[in-house]
Parts: sequence; structure tokens; C-alpha cells
Amino acid sequence: MRKWLVILLCLTTFGSASDIGALYRKAGEAYAAKDYDKAIELYSQAASELSASGEKSFDLMYNLGCASFRKEDLASARLYFEQARRIRPLDPSVNRNLKVLESRLSDKIKVPPVGTVEKAYQHLYQSIPYPVLTGSLLIFWFLVFIFLGLLISGRYSRKPFYYGLGVSLILLLMTFGLANSRAGELARREAVVFQPEVEVFSEPSTSSSLLFRIHSGALVGMEGEQSGFVHIILPDGMNGWARKQSFKAIH
Repeated sequence: MRKWLVILLCLTTFGSASDIGALYRKAGEAYAAKDYDKAIELYSQAASELSASGEKSFDLMYNLGCASFRKEDLASARLYFEQARRIRPLDPSVNRNLKVLESRLSDKIKVPPVGTVEKAYQHLYQSIPYPVLTGSLLIFWFLVFIFLGLLISGRYSRKPFYYGLGVSLILLLMTFGLANSRAGELARREAVVFQPEVEVFSEPSTSSSLLFRIHSGALVGMEGEQSGFVHIILPDGMNGWARKQSFKAIH
């Protein structure tokens, strides 16, 4: 009975993967035929089935962004490209497409320049997959305890274990810093404007002072919610309150 159960589970898993693969191929055919609505429908269906198992696909998000861009739906394209960039922050294709997309938007928001050292550090932690960073943390913790235990036991020559403990601690602290930075980046709340024009106020109320307006496709950070409003901050530091329904969150 157990053998049959294992076989059935395996067949279900492979069948599901096969279904997603079939949807992906059909979506690609629709995209090649310039039927972008059909491509988006099929890519979205594949993404929904994949997310049901707790997984995300860079390729699906990227292709959804490309299809939306072809339809001139810049807000949706921005949303999908940003979601793809969260999976692969350094991918040249998605970063290049985002630059092209930003040049087409109404709002030309200047991003403050990043210093050379900060940029190098950012490149380092973005280049290592987050699961690798967390796995490395566990390994270095284990090594620290091993070397510490050997030193405390006093059975062996201490000098090599002092070196081992020191190196393990350094690697542990470095990996912790990288993992913490990447985790903070992944946890950052961001959204894309999905209304033609959004008014931003000084308080979570339309009766407060109007500070500025932003337009469809703009990227914002979100820092709090109140009474149907969300506190947003732009890459250049400008901030205020806007109606939450005007945005779609990046996951």
C-alpha cells in the first residue's frame, strides 16, 4: 500500500510540473504570434500554479513583464520586472528592460548615487542566493561550536584550533552581515502605481495638504497604513500619504 502511495505522489508531482511546462510552451507560442493577451493569461496561470507550491519563477515574471510591455501596459510590466529582479537582482536583461521602461514613464525620479564601497557590498550579497547564505550560516555556526568544543576539551594541540575558531568566527560574521542585508532587501515593502495619476498628501486624509502627484508605473516604498491610506516614499526621498487602492505590491 505504501509503495502505491509513493508512486501516486510522484506521478502527481511530475504531472503538475508537466502541466506548468505545457502552459509555458503555449504561452511562448502565443508571444511569438504576438497574441500578448493570451501569452499573459497562460504565463499568469503557470505562475499561479507554481506559487501554490510556494515557488517563484524568474522566467515567468520576466516573460510576463515583456508581454505587458509589448501591450504598452507599463505599470504591469514594471510590476513583473521588479518581481523578477527580486529573484535575480543582478540579471542584466531585467535591469536593462527596467531602464528602458523607466525612460517611458511620466515621472523621472532621480535615484541618489550609491558609493563605490556600498555598491560593491550590494553586488556581493545580491550575487549569492539567499538559501546559500542561510545554509552557510548554519555550517559556520557548527564549525565554531566544533572548534570551541575541541579547545575546551584540551586533548589536542590548541594552536590549530585557535586558528580554526578565529577563521570560522570571521566567516560567520561576514555571512551573517550578507544574509541580513539580503533579508532586509527581500523584506522591503515596495509597490507600483496603477492609477493614471495619484495625489500624495501630508496626512492620511484628502483634506490635508497636497504635496505632489505621481503617475502610473512609478515605484514607491511603503512604510505604514492608516484609514485606507498608505505612507509612501519615493527613491529620491519625497514622501507622503496616498490611497492604498492606487498601488499593487511587489512580492
